[in-house]
Amino acid sequence: MNIIKKYTMFAAGLLAFGLTSCQEEQEINLNVGTVSTFVSPANNAAIVLSPTGSTTFEWDTIQAKDGGYILYEILFDKVGGDFSKPCYVLSSDGNGSKTKATVAHKLLNIIADSAGISHASTGSFIWTVRTSKGLQGNVSTVVNTITVTRLQGFEVTPANLYVSGTGIEEITGGIHTFSKGRNYKDELDAGVFEIFAKLKTGQLSIIDSNNKTYCINITNKTLRDSSAITNITSDMNDKIYRIRLDFSTCKAAICEIKEIKYQHASKTYNATPSAYLGNGSWLIGDCPLGTATGDDRYKFLVTTEPLGDIMSFCAVLTSNTAAPGTYNGSDASSFIRQVSDAEKINVQEGSRPWDEYTADYKFLATDKAKTADITIHMNNDFAHYTHSLVIK
Repeated sequence: MNIIKKYTMFAAGLLAFGLTSCQEEQEINLNVGTVSTFVSPANNAAIVLSPTGSTTFEWDTIQAKDGGYILYEILFDKVGGDFSKPCYVLSSDGNGSKTKATVAHKLLNIIADSAGISHASTGSFIWTVRTSKGLQGNVSTVVNTITVTRLQGFEVTPANLYVSGTGIEEITGGIHTFSKGRNYKDELDAGVFEIFAKLKTGQLSIIDSNNKTYCINITNKTLRDSSAITNITSDMNDKIYRIRLDFSTCKAAICEIKEIKYQHASKTYNATPSAYLGNGSWLIGDCPLGTATGDDRYKFLVTTEPLGDIMSFCAVLTSNTAAPGTYNGSDASSFIRQVSDAEKINVQEGSRPWDEYTADYKFLATDKAKTADITIHMNNDFAHYTHSLVIK
């Protein structure tokens, strides 16, 4: 009898505990208030973004009805938006438990992009704070505006870049591929793409390997990530250009290639004008390869507009003073780099003038006094810009 009584009392205790627990759960309040005061940044704050900078978003604390924890999120949206489909949602510091969030400028740059602000441009978006507890949540009625000037460079450089449209010469397949820019030592310039092509009055469509589109402002010489079309004006029609796009600075260098000449080390030039073949290629016909006992060095002189933008097409060097081997048409002896005035100081050979002695090509001694047709290839069909000789 005593044993039965003990179990009965134990069961009654469990029942009482269960009723108490249920009663306590029913008393949990999932309702949560809204933030009414924002501390920083101030409404209409203007921030110039920097690669290493950050901005702190902060607001006043609110108390949960039951004294429990509240989670905070910052909602970002376009000006005029209602945060029903925010451009970006960011939890506060401490996995959402703090009443502030330290936001890197690189992330603000991404948020600005989501809000429709172009690279290197100034624009505004709005932000507010959402509080939540369990499945319940409320968005503050306070909405602040922030104005940012975006970073100059792109965060991500595309793997490949393409251009098509009525504003560029036709080629087989219809789509031109940009080459990756190289410096004088033939090392890749980070984030630089370039193309040599004849332009037409019309439009250019520029797209990368991730289907992201870009636009060039011809007047301001800038590059933007935009679905806008690049317009080639009538004054650029039927002219050959080098377009160089730098994703690290959002700059577009546009240089007209007016003429290419064969230059012999004796300072003599081929009298036959170069003929543009299309797709970044030129033919220089009937080039004299010196005299039977003369010099065997040569290079190419390029006339540009603006003048001096590209000074010469020259041999690729592996060091400042090492000259390439004799041309054989199959290796680095035929590779080409364009060298500007700014680079001359880096490629001088001792105290001798750059344009006579440094970075010359050499033709075979057995080809002296002959002539040759020279084809120059400045396009992505080759791993390097290069040229070839057909001896006559």
